[in-house]
Amino acid sequence: MTQPIHSFSLACLLLLISACTTMNRPISVTEFNSNCTMNVDMGSGADFCGGDLMRICKDFQDMLSETFPSRAVCMQKSRALYQQQYQAHVVDGCRAAVEQAFTLCGQFCARNYPQ
Repeated sequence: MTQPIHSFSLACLLLLISACTTMNRPISVTEFNSNCTMNVDMGSGADFCGGDLMRICKDFQDMLSETFPSRAVCMQKSRALYQQQYQAHVVDGCRAAVEQAFTLCGQFCARNYPQ
């Protein structure tokens, strides 16, 4: 009776380890761009952003194409670009896209520069 429970526990542990490993793997710049352009939840404002969504994601993608000495520098550059983009798009329907790109940048920096 303990054998099936032991096997089940081992299977659960392996699944958990696999999930954690996948969640912490580095993100490619291409993957960042795909997530940026496809997963933006802008609600009814999506129609107002139009082609600017692609430009916003491209600007963040270009910045992330650099190599940074640390996570702190990666986040510093991300924050600077966020502030610039936020000011440019605060009233034109693209604010959610800028916020989403910045969130994805945080994930990129954390996974690609683990301190």
